[in-house]
Amino acid sequence: MKNILLCLSLLYSLAAFGQDNKFKFGVLINPNLSGNFLSNDGSVPSVVSNLFDDLEDQTLGYYGYLFTQYPINSRFKIQAGIGYSNSGYAGKKKKVEFGQSEPGQPEYARFFYKHHDIMLPVLLRYNISRRPNKFYLIGGVTPQIKISRITTAKLWYPSGEITTSKSDDNGTGFRKVNANGTIGIGYDMKLSGKLNLFVQPTFDCNLLGTSRSASLNRRIYTIGLNLGLIFA
Repeated sequence: MKNILLCLSLLYSLAAFGQDNKFKFGVLINPNLSGNFLSNDGSVPSVVSNLFDDLEDQTLGYYGYLFTQYPINSRFKIQAGIGYSNSGYAGKKKKVEFGQSEPGQPEYARFFYKHHDIMLPVLLRYNISRRPNKFYLIGGVTPQIKISRITTAKLWYPSGEITTSKSDDNGTGFRKVNANGTIGIGYDMKLSGKLNLFVQPTFDCNLLGTSRSASLNRRIYTIGLNLGLIFA
């Protein structure tokens, strides 16, 4: 918590320090589709790896953060921020098979695996043109600090009842710190003298597997749309 407060204080200090109006302050939200790339270190048979891959699916996620932006020159800007990320993946809805069927047992089940993280994006933006309303490219690295890993079970019963239950996953050796590679292309539109709106399709993906040592490891990715405002 001390590190989070320190980062927030630094961002606000940078924005306040910009008396020459070079520093700008911004905020964004990114609704996205989140999934994972499964990797095998070679110790797991490919048929098992392919089975896991076939059983997993994308899920809805989102992230949002505050950032400061500083122009290096007429084309390049650097920005850094702090925020929250909700990503992960889901299992596909599957029929539950029991050795012996009993009353009250669920008929179908689906599991959702959510990753909750603090994100600290450090990105470089390149303006493709010098026009006031301009397209740009953006990319960089987004360190992530683990908050929690939550598994949600959704069960369907023959009676039509649907139940959900959540549990904190603490026993699978997740990394406490990871980093995303982040790339995007956006359009920046001036709304007024001191306010810009931007729209930015963005792709993020873990640079390291989510587990420290699993033979079958996952790199979480998101494909989404950044929607945000920049204040002069």
